[in-house]
Amino acid sequence: MKKSLSLIMFLSIFVFAESVSAKDFRIVRATVQDESRVLDLVLELDSRSDIKAMRIDEKDKGKLIDSGHYPVSGPTEFVLLKESGREVIKLRSGNFASHQGGDVVLDYLYNGITGSRGALDLDLSRNGDTWELSSNGKKIKSLHFVKNKKMWQVVGIKYIQVR
Repeated sequence: MKKSLSLIMFLSIFVFAESVSAKDFRIVRATVQDESRVLDLVLELDSRSDIKAMRIDEKDKGKLIDSGHYPVSGPTEFVLLKESGREVIKLRSGNFASHQGGDVVLDYLYNGITGSRGALDLDLSRNGDTWELSSNGKKIKSLHFVKNKKMWQVVGIKYIQVR
């Protein structure tokens, strides 16, 4: 009797622990022109499906090569991609809330020679327990970064294709 009671208590604790564990949700995958690497923007969710943090997983041919972890609460800004000491892609939001999302700007280096930057306005929103990323009312599944080349040299990102 004691063994079965102990087993039931252990299983109930295990089930409870599983129900409050965090989960990851890939919100968008980004590819880069002429490169095999991909960048996954992952939301780290708590037991209520609120966002605890964002993570960028950089993969090449399916293997994880780098991962950046960014806790979020309130207005936020962080660098998603840095190349040769330059902030190539940044994400920022002035009205972010972990339980409902907010307006997000994907800020990118257009031309590293002049320092000019471009921006893509996005909306990260919650629909029940799932999250969606959209632009101009259209749900986004993936992004593709097209390189800005000058004289056969990459100087930045020309534009971002939204798919």
